[in-house]
Amino acid sequence: MHFFFIDDSRQTAATRPKMGTMIAVGGVICRDTALKVVNDAIDELCRGYGFPQGQKFKWSPGPELWMRKNLVRETRQSFQEQAIDVLAKHDCRAVFVAVDENCRHAHNASTSHQMDVSNLLIERADWYFEHQNEIGAIVVDRSGGDMKQEEE
Repeated sequence: MHFFFIDDSRQTAATRPKMGTMIAVGGVICRDTALKVVNDAIDELCRGYGFPQGQKFKWSPGPELWMRKNLVRETRQSFQEQAIDVLAKHDCRAVFVAVDENCRHAHNASTSHQMDVSNLLIERADWYFEHQNEIGAIVVDRSGGDMKQEEE
């Protein structure tokens, strides 16, 4: 069995001309038998970089996270590369979907861009699980501040 841990993101400051707000959903797929080993290795990695006890890391940390100010530039890049190495060593996979709010929905049935990225991500997870000939479970984090505000 595989578990797919997903989280959302929203970037309102466009990095390229004519680009709108980006809505994204992504995460990591990991076999159930590797979860404890991967979790322990990531915890050890975090301790090695000085993360306070219980402090989580994010690929793009918000201002409230220790990592934002204390793990910067080359140090953050090194940490992230090592985290990716841990995941790769245990045959985990990353899946990511992003849409531009200035563009049409990929699925005609989608009523919002948040729904669109969710549909696209679930479609990809389903494809992955099917091609592994295994069942999978999707574990979803609570929606982040920006996404949650928009839904209300």
